[in-house]
This record gives sequence, structure tokens and C-alpha cells, in this order.
Amino acid sequence: MHLLSCFFLFAELCLSSAFAAQMSHTQNPEVLIQNLTNKNPAPALVKLTAGSAPLFPADYDWDEDQRIVALLKGISDLAGKKPDNVWRSLIECKNEEYCICLKYPNGSGISGEVISVREICRRAAMMILMEPINTIDVVDDRGRRPFLPVFKENEFEQWIVERPQESLVELQREVLHRAIDRVEEIDRLPDPSRSKFIEALRRRESLWGRKTKTEIKQRIFVELSCYSPSDAKEIAKRIVKP
Repeated sequence: MHLLSCFFLFAELCLSSAFAAQMSHTQNPEVLIQNLTNKNPAPALVKLTAGSAPLFPADYDWDEDQRIVALLKGISDLAGKKPDNVWRSLIECKNEEYCICLKYPNGSGISGEVISVREICRRAAMMILMEPINTIDVVDDRGRRPFLPVFKENEFEQWIVERPQESLVELQREVLHRAIDRVEEIDRLPDPSRSKFIEALRRRESLWGRKTKTEIKQRIFVELSCYSPSDAKEIAKRIVKP
């Protein structure tokens, strides 16, 4: 009986991996997005001695996270081939179910957040939309890429609702125009860098869309920092007791 149980477990893992590989290579972004719901319950976010992190139960299925990552990479790869289709599918996603937990790149090394399918799709859509700006090389007086408030709180939702028929290229050109208007709001950007940034934005706005296809220069999910079983054990040690 024990051997039979092990066989079924192995078969289930193989099928899961095969499914993820198959889905990650599909050319239909809607199919990929429809399968982003994680079969694990969403972990609770707990306070640590420094920051906060998701608390993973002992029976958390880590192979399910690997399936999700494979699908996200499939969406990322597809964005370089069919940016308009991927953009529209991402922005139309309304699924609030659990997708995956992501670690922050700094802090304690295990701080992070619990992400829904809708939220990760919205972030990916914004990365595609902001590509003409994010590929311009500019740094502030600390040597860091400055934050450009193209959309302030709650502005994006109304902005995109008002443009249901515009293509991705048209939307990106409008984003460039908004960026030019708001460069002055960037803190800690010295005047020479500010002037060069504005000049680069204007040049890109005038040229953007002349090609037959917008090319995504980098994959949208090229660096996903996810949790591991060892992270889960470390989180359990650092929980702040009530």
C-alpha cells in the first residue's frame, strides 16, 4: 500500500510539472492567466522582528508555486511576441484569488507579501505600459533610478477605463506625454539629469509607434523572488508573539 501511494504521489508531481511546462508554452495569454490561481490557501501575513512575511503551513505545496512561476515566465516570454494581446488580457483580469508570495529584495531577506492573480497581472501590465520610460537610462543624485509619478493614487483606473479601444502603442505614447508633464515632480533629480530626461522622453514620444510592432525589451517577470521551505522555517522563528 505504501509503494502504491508513493507511485500516485510521483505521478501527480509529474503531471503537475508537465502541465506547467505545457501551459507556459501556449500562445494564448488568457489561458495562462486563467491557470494562475494557486491551489494552496493564501498564507496569512504575520509581523516579524523586522518587517512582515507570509506564514506558510506545514503542508504547503511548494510544487504548486513552481507551477505558477512557470506560467508567469510563459506570460513574460509571450509579451515579447504579442504585447498587445498580453497587455489586454492582463489588464482585464479580475481574479482576486491567491497567486503567489513574493519576497522583497531588501530588508531582512524574508519580508514579503501575498499577491492575488489580479494584482500580479496588474503589475505586469504596468511594466509593459511603462516600457518606453523604464528603458531610458536616468539616475538621481544618489545614483538610483528616480520614481516618476506618471499616475498618482487612483488615477490609472479611470484613465484606462476611458480608453477601451486604444492600442498599446497609443497608450504608451500618452504615458510618455504624461511623464514629460510630471518630470518636475521628481525629487532629488539634479537639473542636468532632469533636462536630459525630458529631452529623451520627448524624442521617444515623437518616434514611438512608428515601428509596426512595439518590442518588449525585457521579460516582465525576469526576476521573481519567491519563498522556499527554508524561508518558511526562518519566518516561523521570527514571528513576533502577541
